[in-house]
Amino acid sequence: MSGLMIPTTNPPSPPFAKGGKQNHDTATDLPVLTCTPLCKRGAGGDFQRGISLIELIMFIVIVSVALAGILLVMNQVVGRSADPLIRKQAMAVAESMLEEIRLQDLSGGGLCTGTLGADAARSNADSVCDYNGYSTTAGIRDFSTNGLVQGLQGYNISSVNIVTPIVLGGIPIPAASGVMITVTVADPTGATIDATGYRAGN
Repeated sequence: MSGLMIPTTNPPSPPFAKGGKQNHDTATDLPVLTCTPLCKRGAGGDFQRGISLIELIMFIVIVSVALAGILLVMNQVVGRSADPLIRKQAMAVAESMLEEIRLQDLSGGGLCTGTLGADAARSNADSVCDYNGYSTTAGIRDFSTNGLVQGLQGYNISSVNIVTPIVLGGIPIPAASGVMITVTVADPTGATIDATGYRAGN
């Protein structure tokens, strides 16, 4: 059959070349792109780039959990940042009251019955023992006017306890020679703090 011509084609080049270089299809003379580490073949043989849906979901979950932990820590820090200020103010109130009591004369012998009740005016007190049992219910009160001190309405003096210690540091204390004063202050959160001091005899 001399009149028939059968076309022949060269075998195609492999689609991927080693070393990351381009191949040329000898039949069409078109460049064939090689696969890089960022691409891979899908199930249908086509190239895929980027990340899969599962990987994206895992990334979102991990970032969300980490962010939630950071926000929780920040919330606790911010919520408790005011606690030291409240405690410091309560301690200042207790120390101020303690100093006020210590400046009074010590009289009344070894038994302090106290003459000041709740929210009583302190300007008439003239003895340390007068303060035994003193307290406030609506806020800290001014010494001179007995009016409420602005900004301290949330603080209260829970109690003032004045006793004669029998022994101090292992040393016996003679009767009526000194007293131990304990002032307890409650802050706006309900927590209490004590300030303790001593007053020796005149």
